[in-house]
Amino acid sequence: VSTAAMPREMNVYGARGNQTTCVAQSILMILGMAVPLYNSSLNLYYLLTIRYSITSALFSSRVEPFLHLLSILAPLASAVTFTALGYARPMINSSTTCIYANAKRTPSLVFLALISFCLLFCLYSMATICWSVISQEKRVNKHRFGSTQAHSVSILERKETIKQAML
Repeated sequence: VSTAAMPREMNVYGARGNQTTCVAQSILMILGMAVPLYNSSLNLYYLLTIRYSITSALFSSRVEPFLHLLSILAPLASAVTFTALGYARPMINSSTTCIYANAKRTPSLVFLALISFCLLFCLYSMATICWSVISQEKRVNKHRFGSTQAHSVSILERKETIKQAML
């Protein structure tokens, strides 16, 4: 995102575009909402697979089509609707990018809420997956025979598991 797509008439540093490039930038920014939605979809897949033992076949037949529809159609419908309504234009004195202006701030709030939800869901799913893996490891360790050296290796494995889950 830069000021290059802004119309030259705006007298913004780096503005080299016109109204069409401004509209194109607005559309691409909204279509970029598919990224956090797909990321949340992947997190949901791993959460359901690891924590709730849902099979990949069941997920791909029942849940995945709806996630694809949501991840693709929500940004696409938003971009088409707001562009058709003429909201894709530069905001004077308030932004250096072309966004959906004069839409009573509702689109901005909706997009902010959607990104916030995706972030919170990803954090929740990763924490739940991590907790599930640690719980499973504890159940397995109850049946493990060995010395205290095996116990210290278990602690190192747990720390490595947490680190990998959070990354």
